[in-house]
Amino acid sequence: MIVDNVSNKVLISVCIPVYNGDNYIRESIESVLNQTERNFELLIVDNCSVDQTLSIVAEYDDPRIRVFVNKWNLGGVANFNRCIELAKREFIVLLPHDDVLLPTALEVFSKELVSDPQVGLAYSSYYIIDGKGKRSYLSAAYDEDKVMTGNEAFTKLAKGCPI
Repeated sequence: MIVDNVSNKVLISVCIPVYNGDNYIRESIESVLNQTERNFELLIVDNCSVDQTLSIVAEYDDPRIRVFVNKWNLGGVANFNRCIELAKREFIVLLPHDDVLLPTALEVFSKELVSDPQVGLAYSSYYIIDGKGKRSYLSAAYDEDKVMTGNEAFTKLAKGCPI
């Protein structure tokens, strides 16, 4: 469990920005709730959805979940920023509503971040999943674990990524 030993507080905020996400939001939430690392907060920031997103979110009764609804649609990137503003923990995971985490993701990321204070970003390879849940492509960041400077990380990893 990744907690601050002094204050016993949760160190991970998982943030799901969402707009009209009723097609995948359930899978995204489940992937967070089913993590091997159990100590986190889950923020869901709705950007004025007009579908069943909020009804689906309301089905979950878990004290780790906090739901926010914007007063107006901020746009995609601004809603990601809103997630960061609302996160109260030391580490933030931004998880778009149509993405899922593998079951050990939070455990693996947080272990690296806690063990070395010089590490400021954890990033992983990812699968592209089609609308039927089938893995269709693996995008590998690197063949092995790698530590790099901040400039190198953003230059190599942030291509096309709005985060």
